[in-house]
Amino acid sequence: MKKLTTKSTIISFFALLLYLFSSCTKKETSASFYYWQTNFNLNKQEHQAINELNCSELYVRLFDIDIKNDSIVPLGIIKNLDSFPNNLQLIPVVFITNRTFIETKPENIKQLALNTHSKISSLLKEANKSCNKIQIDCDWSQSTKHNYFQFLKQFKAIDANIILSCTIRLHQVKYPTITGVPPVDEGIIMYYNMGKLNGIESSIYNSTDAKKYIESITFYPLKCNIALPIFSWGKVERDSKIINLINHTDTLLFEKKGQLLQLDSITYKVKSSFLYKGIYFKENDVMKMEQASIDELMLAARGLAENLKQDSIKIIFFDLNATNLNYYSNEKLKDILNAFN
Repeated sequence: MKKLTTKSTIISFFALLLYLFSSCTKKETSASFYYWQTNFNLNKQEHQAINELNCSELYVRLFDIDIKNDSIVPLGIIKNLDSFPNNLQLIPVVFITNRTFIETKPENIKQLALNTHSKISSLLKEANKSCNKIQIDCDWSQSTKHNYFQFLKQFKAIDANIILSCTIRLHQVKYPTITGVPPVDEGIIMYYNMGKLNGIESSIYNSTDAKKYIESITFYPLKCNIALPIFSWGKVERDSKIINLINHTDTLLFEKKGQLLQLDSITYKVKSSFLYKGIYFKENDVMKMEQASIDELMLAARGLAENLKQDSIKIIFFDLNATNLNYYSNEKLKDILNAFN
């Protein structure tokens, strides 16, 4: 019998051992939530979700930065931050519009970073809170890449001890040589909003578009965690054009069901014009509901687990809201987390 002593055989043997070891090794998976409301007020159901998923931190949007009356200003500043639980770590999140960096001159980037940091510090001080990590959320473009990355560098220079995080869209993961890799300590890949709003498949999550991006995550040159969608919205169409996105559409349907005609499982037609929370619905408008199903999120989790090579993964669910939790129960969210192992 021929002895198995060739160099190629030995290499193949160890490669097999490595594969078997890696496939049997569980990833350390932890959970968190985004909190994306302007008034911080956790109800009993939201507290329970945090506790049952063993969350140690929350990503809380403190304010947006945008242009208003030709000035760059903070908008939608959060209230009641002092009620944030003391047993959790607070991770401030600031959303900055892309047009902010279009309109900001390079020589003013440092001041923008100083102003942003100062506003965060002021809100934390008023609430008697502290943090060791800050996240910046911006869908930067190729034209704003330089200004945005300079902003991140300047922001980090203000306090080198702060862990700086930023959100990363899927097209930025797929084309890092074009969009650039942000100079931060870690990224959060937003694994949703991947389809076209006017497309046939869901614009929140669909497996067809997911396949276009999933393998790129393996090679992205930055340590990243994952944000998964547990939200829904209704796309309002008028004359075949999308004119609005309505969050928490189950509430809308419950309160206004007499004025909506259900056409299929996700599509509704406005029977007669009405006004709802400042939004005008015209007769014959069409609203299509979108939401990632549990099965779809399980599929997403398994695909991500195969392509994320790091030993530990944090899954951040967007977003913590009682309406969302009515559909995505704590047990179902635990199942999604377990799918990463």
